[in-house]
Parts: sequence; structure tokens; C-alpha cells
Amino acid sequence: MLKISSKQKIAPAVQKELKQKNIDALIGKFIKEFSEGEIFLVGGVLRDILIGRKKRNDFDFVVRGVQPTKLKLFLQKYGTVSLVGKNFGVFKFRPKNFKESKFIDFALPRTEHALGSGGYRDFDVQSNANLPIEKDLSRRDFTINALAWDLKNKKLIDLFGGLNDLRGGIIRTVGDPKERFFEDYSRILRALRFAAELNFEIENRTWRAIKKLMPAINKKKAAKFIVPRETVAKEFLKSFYADPLDSFERWDQAGAFERLIPEITTLKICPQPFEYHAEGNAWKHIHLALKVLVSEKFKKEFNIGHPPLYVSLGVLFHDIAKPKTVTRRSKKHAHISFPGHAALGAKMAKKIVKRLCLESFKAPGIDIEAKKLGWLVEQHMFILGNDPKSVPLTTIEEYFMKENFPRDFLLQICYCDIRGSKMGSSIANVYEINYFGYKERIRKLRKRFPKGLPEKLLDGREIQEILKIKPGPKIAQLLKDIREEQLQGNIETKKEAKKFLKNKMLRRFRSK
Repeated sequence: MLKISSKQKIAPAVQKELKQKNIDALIGKFIKEFSEGEIFLVGGVLRDILIGRKKRNDFDFVVRGVQPTKLKLFLQKYGTVSLVGKNFGVFKFRPKNFKESKFIDFALPRTEHALGSGGYRDFDVQSNANLPIEKDLSRRDFTINALAWDLKNKKLIDLFGGLNDLRGGIIRTVGDPKERFFEDYSRILRALRFAAELNFEIENRTWRAIKKLMPAINKKKAAKFIVPRETVAKEFLKSFYADPLDSFERWDQAGAFERLIPEITTLKICPQPFEYHAEGNAWKHIHLALKVLVSEKFKKEFNIGHPPLYVSLGVLFHDIAKPKTVTRRSKKHAHISFPGHAALGAKMAKKIVKRLCLESFKAPGIDIEAKKLGWLVEQHMFILGNDPKSVPLTTIEEYFMKENFPRDFLLQICYCDIRGSKMGSSIANVYEINYFGYKERIRKLRKRFPKGLPEKLLDGREIQEILKIKPGPKIAQLLKDIREEQLQGNIETKKEAKKFLKNKMLRRFRSK
């Protein structure tokens, strides 16, 4: 797993990273100006350099032997100190010509003493410029995050076996896992997220503590969650963005679904009709669909390297209302159906988004809106219920080709739904025929407009002026008619659109 395994290789790798981000000169000036000081690269960026992970944005430095006032004055000479965490000894710094959008943290060594609630804010934090770096590292969550690179002496500090855990692909707490999680219950979900992001396994003692303490994720203090739902959202979204299948399995095994999204666990006891879902209950179907989502076949089908988060969550939630809508035709007939499950599922998905504050966390590839996710869940049966040959091109555009949304998201969810179902041959044939029918119509439309779908030729106000009519539902239909002709390639200019519009109204008048 570990690509950099020696002191000789770590030093140039760190130096290269600092140079790429225009931080190397700043570090050199610090070492020159503060001969008595020490500076360490710590945290996630060091971990990611060591394993050769490319996604490296968060730069965290610990500075000791330099008093905070002197450190602040030094940083102000080379950039902007936007925020000063006086209570925690942390300086939020942006150097001149910095290539990243985030700030760099320069922190004094700290000790943290939990106040007993399990909330990440409930700490007595003491910063001390003269505190040994070893004390600072001992307060951290996992061994792979408790490494430090001494930039002055070019030496790796590894007190807790973090390097070996990186080599072995292991998530392990620093010290007693129960103590680490009691300090901050959000670390329970953080462990699951790191496992998904890094494709690591969770060490046995740590795993047992996670399962035992998972109920604490919903604890409250003064009527507020100890672990804010915004923090839950961050860990959930980053986890499912990184690896939806691993996250699905691990969140279930850890008991996280049971505590945070119990609607998902009810899928385990939800039967399905054999002719549609020979794989078994609704839970097994979701599991199979997520396997499809992370497969090479999916990547090849849609020519993408990583499934979009909207698709991952759309697959996760698309049948979430089945347990609430399951019906049997009669006692004599065991045929099972789920009338209205798509519409109800959309409402449930939107409630989950709001309940867990999933709209609160934004990052590259992560930007969830309840309305959009609900739409995907509600429309996941669209392909099965609508013959692609009879659907207008304007509907193809609306459902599958909008530039900003939903792009191919709905088609991708339907693909996972089909491939994640062990259906009878006749039913599978209908679903697949429709899927490939839509895919072909989309392909032809993109071929007709290789640079992207054209701008609309007329708007509602122009139609009102041309035809001398008042606003009303007729305008929307006329806009749709013009767009259909445009997408079919029959009209290309505003002049042609006006002529089509006048001829259409003339034909209507004559038919009366």
C-alpha cells in the first residue's frame, strides 16, 4: 500500500509537494528566521503524501519554540492571517500566490481534555509553544493521522505505528479506541469514511468500539445533538462519494444505518415479486445495484471513472418506500406490488436529506439538493413505463440531457436498477429494450448537435408579441412545439421559428 517507505524518499516527496503549492520558500524563511523554532508537517496531507494519494489540499503545520505573537508577525509578512484561533493557538493563513482555495493552518502544539459529553467542541484545549510535539500527536484520532514530518531535521516522527498501519491499510485509533471515541463521537463515522476513502480495513478493537458506541451518535445535550447533523452529513457524503458499495456494507455492519437512516434497514424484511426480483428482498436488490454502480461495466457503459454522488444516493434511495407500499393482490394470490413507491420514495429521500442536513456540506463532486435527489428517486421507473419510440425529443432533453442536471444521472440509476435485478426473461427484455431505446435516441440527438443542444429560439414573451395573445398554458405548449421542431432539425433560426409558429396557428384557425 505504501509507496514511500524510507527517509530518503519522504524528504523529496514532501519538498516537491510544498514547491508545487508555493509554500517551500515560506518554510525556508521560517527555519532561517527562527533558529530555535521547529516546524512539522502533520495530518492528512502528510498521510496522503506517504501513500501516494493525489488528492492533497489541507496543509497543517505545527510550530513549537516560537511564541504566538512572533509567529503571527512572521506570517503577516508573507500573506494574510484571516482568522486567529486564540483559544486553540491556530493561525488561519493564506500566503501570497497560494494555489489552493483553502487556508493553511499554523498551530502551536496542543493538548485536549474531553469534558465528558462526546462532542467535538467540548474540549479543554491548551496550546503551548514549548509543548513537545509528541504531546500534540498523542491527542489525535487515528495512528495514520498521528504522524509528523520534521521539516527542519527532515525526520519522520511516528510514535504509534502509523507508518506500519499505512503499509497494512489499517484504521486504528491512537491508544484505547473507547477513550478516543468518548472524546468525540463523530470519530466513529470518521473511521468509516477513512476506510471508504483509503480502501483500508478497520482494526478489530477499533471496530468493536465503533459498533458498541454507535448509539451515542444520536445523543443529545440541552436538546441538541452532541454530534451535529452537519458533521454527520460531511462523513456520510464523503464516504458514499468515495465508495458507495463499501460504505453501504460498512454503515450497515457498524449499525450506522439503524441509528441514522433506519428507513434503509427496513428493506431487509421487504419481499419482492420473484418474476421481477429473483435476487430476494429489497435490501439485496440495492446491494446488487450498488455492485453494478462500482463495476467496470458501469464505467465503460457511461465512459466515466467515478460514479457521481447523485447516482450513488439515487441508487441507495430509489426503492426506499417499498416497505411502506408493499401490497398483495389477495390472500390467494401472492403477487407483490408497490403502488406509488417512486413518488413516496421521493418524499422520503427529501426528508432524509433535510434530517441529516445533507445540503450543508459542499466539496468537489459533493453538492446535494433535496429537490434534485427526490426527482431522481421519483423518476426511476420512467424508462420502464414509457416507450422510447413514442416519447418526444423535448422529453428526452428534459429527463436525460439538461446541461446542469440531470445529465445522465437518471439513465445511470436505471442501468443499475436493471442490472441489479434478477428478472424473468420477458420482463428483463422489456426493461432492457426500453433502456437501449432511450440510449440510442440520446446518442442520435448528441450526434445531431455535437457541440451541445442549441439555445432555444424563442421565449414566451416573444410568442405573445408575435401572436398578440395573453399569457397562459397555450404559451408553454407552443414553446414545446417549437423546441421539438428545433431538436428534430426542422428549424434552425429565429426566423424559421416565427414562420413555423404563424403556420401552426393558421392551420389551427383553418381546422376550426
